Amino acid sequence: MAKLEVEVKMPLKWPSDRPMSTASVPTTESRVREVLGREGFLEDDYLTSSSLEDDIGMDSLDKTEFALGLEAEFDFETDLGDEDDWITLLDVVQYVDERLVR
Repeated sequence: MAKLEVEVKMPLKWPSDRPMSTASVPTTESRVREVLGREGFLEDDYLTSSSLEDDIGMDSLDKTEFALGLEAEFDFETDLGDEDDWITLLDVVQYVDERLVR
């Protein structure tokens, strides 16, 4: 009979030092939206299909600053120029998710 192995991960600690329940863990999308708000793009009704340039109004400098904000929020480094590939908000969320699993 095959053994079933289960990997147990420690609970997330956000933003305080006490563990959170999984019911209150912010999603990647909600955290990306928080960074977006801190960068001065404060609308809550952006769709994940919203274009960063056309709908949200970002230029290349804004995208670079957004990338730096994401680095601080998620504790990873972006590669120079990665933000040029971000067309929609969903692209950013998927990018962050990919970085988090590395």
